[in-house]
Amino acid sequence: MDKKVKALLSVLLLVLVIGGAYAGYKVLSKGNAPQPTQPTQSTSGSETEEKTPAPDFRVFDGSGKEVRLSDFKGEIVVLNFWASWCPPCKEEMPYFQKAYEKYGDRVKFMMLDLVDGSRETKATGQKFIADNKYTFPVYYDTNSDAAIKYGISSIPTTVFIDKEGNVVTGYVGSVSGLEDITAVLDMMLKGN
Repeated sequence: MDKKVKALLSVLLLVLVIGGAYAGYKVLSKGNAPQPTQPTQSTSGSETEEKTPAPDFRVFDGSGKEVRLSDFKGEIVVLNFWASWCPPCKEEMPYFQKAYEKYGDRVKFMMLDLVDGSRETKATGQKFIADNKYTFPVYYDTNSDAAIKYGISSIPTTVFIDKEGNVVTGYVGSVSGLEDITAVLDMMLKGN
């Protein structure tokens, strides 16, 4: 067999392996949606459970202005860590758009694009948002400040923060539907 045929067969085999792995992932992940992390504070008003303060961080808005989590002190905040190359991130974005449309006047959304400068750039993130006509606020974690302070090792990841600045709960992995977001936000809004 000549070198061209061997190279072509190798590429074809690689494509089949990647396609099979992706198909297997999709099949195995159905019905295994990520569960929210355990609440780190009491939702019943009990003061006996220890609260976890949300770490402050610095990110940048689309115009390059510095924004900190602490700028939203006294507000309920939803943090969502994502990147435009991430398929599960893309799948959950419509749910966050609908949640923003429903709660945006009462809840602050911080959609945090994890910009690494190569695989994800501010330009690719902005193009993704514009192409999909998303209107929620997007911030760019260009120095990994937010990702490091929240120990992000997998995306998407979502964190819900109460008005006192404490982490209430979150999801590692994509939310499975709008209901995942609204259930937490409805509970938080009733408690405040």
